[in-house]
Amino acid sequence: MKKLISILLIALSFTALACEDVNFYESHRLINELPIQNQGALNTCYAQTLSNVYNLEFARDNDDVINPFWVAFIHKVRGLHWQPRKLDYSLLSLAWADLKKHGYCEISYIRSEFSLLKKGVAYSDDQLFFLFTQFFKAKTLVPAQTNLGFYIAINRLMKTLPKRSEGKFEIPWKREDLISILNPLRQETHHKNLFGWLENKVFKSCRESAVFKPTETLISTGRNIEHNDTLALVTESLLSQKRSVSIGFCGRILKEPARDIRATPRLLKAVNTNCGAHYITLVGSRKSANSCQYLIRNSYGKTFWAHNDYTCYCKDKATGKNRDCAKSESSNPQLEVLGCWIDKEKLLTNTFDISYFKK
Repeated sequence: MKKLISILLIALSFTALACEDVNFYESHRLINELPIQNQGALNTCYAQTLSNVYNLEFARDNDDVINPFWVAFIHKVRGLHWQPRKLDYSLLSLAWADLKKHGYCEISYIRSEFSLLKKGVAYSDDQLFFLFTQFFKAKTLVPAQTNLGFYIAINRLMKTLPKRSEGKFEIPWKREDLISILNPLRQETHHKNLFGWLENKVFKSCRESAVFKPTETLISTGRNIEHNDTLALVTESLLSQKRSVSIGFCGRILKEPARDIRATPRLLKAVNTNCGAHYITLVGSRKSANSCQYLIRNSYGKTFWAHNDYTCYCKDKATGKNRDCAKSESSNPQLEVLGCWIDKEKLLTNTFDISYFKK
């Protein structure tokens, strides 16, 4: 019996480590409908990734998804959390626990509110949400409650927004757009913080509507002293089943390929100042030469966010087809980055959290 179990384990290891040719952009029915968000300097990657993974696993169509801004809001406004009055930073599993506890509403409610708040400006939802978080900072909001102070605040935002959003939003910041969107909020926001305003305005219809509580089980691993091969068994087994998985890792390797963060247990990497803790969605794998590469979907927009040592995967708007692309093509406006190929060992060495849903 023991011999049989050993043979099965070896077979499982071989299958999981085979690095199959998987690309969700070519095979998943929904991924091309889900927008690639740009969190800018919000540090809400945990919410973006949780939304991605859940939607890829369980959403039936684009009208049946969980909104990432709701995930971040409901997580940070309920209970006691690190930086409770900011949307920034958290473990993906903690956000999931709050989502299960407090539920979510139909995406149509949020889309309707965001559409009204845009005042006809063509900002994406993530650009609009980023603008609100910057406007509600005390040094901007307090002076904005007077007529002169409001225009001073607008001028200040026009200086800080491009820098803090890293210049990656598709629609440039324009003074007239900021005035159109923010001027109606001046009286509504008096003596309110960001979370109070979100509760009473943006997500009010969600709170008043039927709230759906998910029942799925999230499994988190990779936080202890696991070997890379152990984590690869998980990731590649899931990918071979066309299952989505989130990875928390040291994001600095995307800009500095030579960097490695080693710590035991692995979760300690997340608090290492040289790590740049970050979450992404794993959406593919392939063999390249003698190594295995993973395709990661990021929350930093559609431009080239990885080091030029990495090959990325792009949508070519001129042909309508997807293909590999390089940083040297970053000036080509016809290319939209869908993800980048990262060496498996590099990614897993710097990983501190792997989460996926039980089926």
